[in-house]
Amino acid sequence: MLKLENVISGYKNFKIYIENLEICESKKVAILGPNGSGKSTFIKTLLKMLNYEGSIKLFSKELKEINQEELTKLCSFLLQVEYYPSIKVKTYLNLANVKLKFDIFEVSNLLNKKLDELSSGEIQRVRLSRVINSNSKILILDEPLSHLDPYFQITLLNYLNQINKTIILTIHDIHLAIKFFKDFIIMKNGKIYSTILNEKIFKEVFSVSIDNFL
Repeated sequence: MLKLENVISGYKNFKIYIENLEICESKKVAILGPNGSGKSTFIKTLLKMLNYEGSIKLFSKELKEINQEELTKLCSFLLQVEYYPSIKVKTYLNLANVKLKFDIFEVSNLLNKKLDELSSGEIQRVRLSRVINSNSKILILDEPLSHLDPYFQITLLNYLNQINKTIILTIHDIHLAIKFFKDFIIMKNGKIYSTILNEKIFKEVFSVSIDNFL
């Protein structure tokens, strides 16, 4: 479904290098790594927000040859943002042609409120509702658990494990990552350090024992 070979991307003062990576359709992959390891840069590269060298193929088609409209149909995404327009929640959803088929984040009672009037947790629930109610085959989520209370964190993770879509997400909560995911990309210093999560790898990447999170 997704194949990367010799990919270099990023910014003037920070680059990521992905030598070889394949993610099969319907896999659910958690990206782990210390702050500044390249997780968000990797996500933005997959969404064509950053230029890259090398090859990224999505469903056997080079990412550079996929226009933004086609990519949006294939992928729904959630990124970390700080600015929210002063528009009603229902307008925000309508702009993406989203119907609340699944209101697992209980946003139906927020439809007439404006985004900039909501708490951080409420905004995150609205944004996630827009993503999960899309018809795309792939969900790419950068720190989706941010600002959510424990109930909605577990609600989201249970839902992601139930649906038949490819999930790629970054996560800082190691305990929840271990509990809900089997496939990992572990990044360090802009590279994929491992796709296996064990005690040795964890200690090498995070400088702390994984036993603290079990």
